[in-house]
Amino acid sequence: MRIVILFLAIFLSLLIKPAVAKAQTIDTSSAIILSYQRIDEETYTDTNTQLDQFLSQIDILQDEGFKIIGLPILVNAIKTKTPLPKKSVVITFDAGYASTEPALIKLLEKDIPFTLFLSLGAVSRDSAQYLSIESLKRMHSKFSNVTFALTAYNYARLNNEEAIRASINDSKTIYRKIFKEEPQYFAYPFGEYNDLYQTIVKEQHFEAAVAMHSSPAYSGSDLFALPRYAMSEEFANPDRFRLIINTKPLPVKAISPTNPALSSTTPSFGFTVQDPQYTKQIRCYISGQGEVPLTILDNNRVEIRLSESLNDNRVRLNCTAPTKDNKYLWFGRLFTLQQDALPELQE
Repeated sequence: MRIVILFLAIFLSLLIKPAVAKAQTIDTSSAIILSYQRIDEETYTDTNTQLDQFLSQIDILQDEGFKIIGLPILVNAIKTKTPLPKKSVVITFDAGYASTEPALIKLLEKDIPFTLFLSLGAVSRDSAQYLSIESLKRMHSKFSNVTFALTAYNYARLNNEEAIRASINDSKTIYRKIFKEEPQYFAYPFGEYNDLYQTIVKEQHFEAAVAMHSSPAYSGSDLFALPRYAMSEEFANPDRFRLIINTKPLPVKAISPTNPALSSTTPSFGFTVQDPQYTKQIRCYISGQGEVPLTILDNNRVEIRLSESLNDNRVRLNCTAPTKDNKYLWFGRLFTLQQDALPELQE
């Protein structure tokens, strides 16, 4: 519910535009990564998208000139600093739920590329909730525009190095057995990671990893924490969808805290805007608190001091700035509170 309230606050505020900068120096070689989990599973409203909503979104992408590309194309473009097609979009699915099969079939029929981040511990147990190994093998052998990748939900908390390594290694072993190749891409479970988790993933020789914070991916993105917009039926209306797919990156640096796992319920957030012309137009939102006041230093440093403590394990920071063409630059981060930071939520 906090995520719903946060987005509504952002969406409504974007209807009232502040003055835009006179010049625009936007990184136009960017891509929107969309993350889906379940299709037509009404019990799971936070992660479910109705099939008709999903198909409507695909129609919007195709009818309005968007180019749906595979994740490998995006990763290669970031690595080599090469341009992407205008209005690029990447479609991903997390976990490998069986309910996604009707959506996958539609994409295959339309020859649209997508990526499956598979929770192979669950898939290998032959659960009816997940796509079968045989169906995955068939897709792998027949469709070259499907990227098979890895996620690992059976992990402890973020600071349990042994559990993280064991979870990834077990999943990689199953992946090799099914697909006869090495996995190249990884999705952090629920988008949650910290410095330790990211270091372990890098050591495992993945090409890239995706998280779950809202932002476009671009040449300055961290290849081992690529942003994605989480899709669900609550946010599936066409206006909201068009808002997302038309966003452009808001390039920032010197982000603090650097570690997305927080040790305090009253952290200080901050970042430096690479193009100062946008600084005065930025508006930022914290999940559970709505729009928050900003302190601007040296014309390009944005600092956020919370007036109240955080009260949830997952904390989203989203910052936007308007452009001349009625679109928005977007910078987001997903933070998690460590176990000892919110003991009352661990009971």
